[in-house]
Amino acid sequence: MTGSQIIDEIERITLGMWRPSPGSIYPALDQLEEDGLVRISEVDGWKKYYELTEKGKQELEKIEN
Repeated sequence: MTGSQIIDEIERITLGMWRPSPGSIYPALDQLEEDGLVRISEVDGWKKYYELTEKGKQELEKIEN
């Protein structure tokens, strides 16, 4: 997903109660990338598509269980 798609998805799953700003999402994505939890999978013009790394999937699994 792109950063804007992530913003939209957070708004959707919180039933409109929270719509994070780009100013909070993009620094968070940068930090997650630095921590090795997400990576940029594709760049299409100015759009960056992010995906979980294996490390990110393992961390998510810990949270879900």
